[in-house]
Amino acid sequence: MGATLGNSGSPRWYDCDLQRFEEYLELLSDCGASGAEIVLHDGDADEFTSRVHVVREDWEPVIRRYRERDLSVSVHGPLTPEFSPQRWREEPDRTLKRYRPVLDQVRELSREQGPTNLVLHAITDRSRTPGDNERQTARFLQAILNELERTSSDVTVNVELRAYRPDRASAAATTRASALRIVEQTESNLIGICWDLAHDLESRIVLGNEWVEPDEQFLNRVRHVHLHDLGPEDEPHYPPLTGRVPLESALNRLDAVPAIMEVRWRMAERVGEPWDVLRRSYRAVQDRRRS
Repeated sequence: MGATLGNSGSPRWYDCDLQRFEEYLELLSDCGASGAEIVLHDGDADEFTSRVHVVREDWEPVIRRYRERDLSVSVHGPLTPEFSPQRWREEPDRTLKRYRPVLDQVRELSREQGPTNLVLHAITDRSRTPGDNERQTARFLQAILNELERTSSDVTVNVELRAYRPDRASAAATTRASALRIVEQTESNLIGICWDLAHDLESRIVLGNEWVEPDEQFLNRVRHVHLHDLGPEDEPHYPPLTGRVPLESALNRLDAVPAIMEVRWRMAERVGEPWDVLRRSYRAVQDRRRS
């Protein structure tokens, strides 16, 4: 049996409706999905936040329904400002306290399902140097892992490789080299990299670099993969149908690493009816994994 192939658990995919969620789970079953990645949020949430995050009152029923269908669950940290790693640098104790309900849920999930991936963003402070942002990100990831390990857990903490942007040139983890430097500054092999293939390609396009296969040093620290494609104007989070991102080599070289299709509803909607696009996307990825 191959590695987990899952889908973004954004509530937008099921209209933020737990009754509709049952139909969405049927869709994933039909597609052959074996996992999902959800973004957890604790606290007040506006409409936009609720479309992206699973809000606190839905954590238990959503996770339980995934697990009842034997779908493994990965977790992405909250994306709202009070949870940003930059906020952690400024107010470490206060920010970590805000994280504790999320980390408690991740720890509980890992006790039930076993190995669990947590994905977090790096620091993007424009006023600091790339090296400083990398060092502080490494400390942030270590602090999160230390909090998780206050009691036993089976969680790997991963920094996501995001796209390079000229207006945030000092941001950490926008290249493979930067992401690798971050995890190598930490104290644990339980801190790894979430390799987002489309963001990697975006960075290369902006920096004028050709795509090259990653070396073993980088791949050895990859614990999680995000799959999506680029649209005609280099827009990320497109369905993996355009063929711009070289998925085959990643899928073949990392055949034991969980992969999540980070396709956004609105990008799928540009291609066709989103649920049908999702079916086609699963077939395309499964075909490439077999090739």
